[in-house]
Amino acid sequence: MTFIMLLMFLKILVVIWALPTSMVGLLILIPFGAGARIRWIQGALEVWGPGIQHMFKGLSPIGAQAMVLGHFVVGTSPAFLAAVRRHERVHVRQVECWGPFFLPAYLVASLWLFFRGMDCYRSNPFEVQAYSLGGDGDWRIKINEKENQGSPFWPWRLAASLLLLILALALSIRWFSCMLQN
Repeated sequence: MTFIMLLMFLKILVVIWALPTSMVGLLILIPFGAGARIRWIQGALEVWGPGIQHMFKGLSPIGAQAMVLGHFVVGTSPAFLAAVRRHERVHVRQVECWGPFFLPAYLVASLWLFFRGMDCYRSNPFEVQAYSLGGDGDWRIKINEKENQGSPFWPWRLAASLLLLILALALSIRWFSCMLQN
């Protein structure tokens, strides 16, 4: 029982460590999240919808259709998210390791490669690792769309989830402080 509590506490610390990058994801969802759908799969919140499709069409110079921002995996469709899930989960683990330094490190690596005349996406060490461990996905995957509808994105649901996370963190800290006193 104590070991499980320790693992839960460590997972909460990992989520907090990745929180600055997740907050960037949340800031992106505010303007582009209208009509979005969400689902929690394998330790990340997958989000897709018409606003997000528009975001990728207008803002992605490399034609990307999915990206990881903390514990948010933002993509153009549930089928595409399923196709690239292993690759994107490698990025989620990278965010958990690098925490608030992930986005700056990713951008610096891309800029360094660009100025050296290399492919700033495919040669990026973060992408090299994601392609190596997670592959590049099966773009032809066919999925039962009814199974992948997800829940409507409601800001109050996200706010409630964040409040529950903060409450769980506070209770965990209180529990561990009590345990240390005994």
